[in-house]
Amino acid sequence: MARHDDESRFSRNDSSTSQQANQVAASDTNEQVPVFLPPQMRLDGLLSGNRVSQMRRDATCITTHIHSFANESSPYTCTEVPGIGPIAATSYRSPEPPFAGDILFTIDGNFPRSSSSELIDSTEWLFPPTEDIAALSRDAREALVSHTLATWKGLFTFREEVRCEGEVVEQGLRPPQIGALHATLATG
Repeated sequence: MARHDDESRFSRNDSSTSQQANQVAASDTNEQVPVFLPPQMRLDGLLSGNRVSQMRRDATCITTHIHSFANESSPYTCTEVPGIGPIAATSYRSPEPPFAGDILFTIDGNFPRSSSSELIDSTEWLFPPTEDIAALSRDAREALVSHTLATWKGLFTFREEVRCEGEVVEQGLRPPQIGALHATLATG
């Protein structure tokens, strides 16, 4: 019964019931294992010759339970990440994701266990895909810029250096540097 519940949690929420019916739980770990999730980009590309990237999620290392499933087309391993939801790892590049959730392509179909650069270079987030910013319409790009600027409002401050009797007590920008930044921002 528990395996059926796990399968339905990782299956698509549409009419692909025949694919869901073909899923068979291959194995399940009862212990928690470390899993490294590489950074996931929302946007990446060149716009007017400048690289523009926006991160969906930073790299993270979690300890979680892994569930292995197989259907008629590919095996995959799944986990549920608090605050993110279901994530699967697979070695199969499918144009149609087998379930609702994020999908990470790996050479062996397993989640990376460490943050080594070799492992990261051999992984790729398949779903949701990274969008090419140049492919977005002008209105979509402007909306994205407006949204991004709004998320920074009131959250960016300049930290000024603190000195006591000529000694630096707290690292920060010197008063002339703070003045120059404020002057630059006032003209922009």
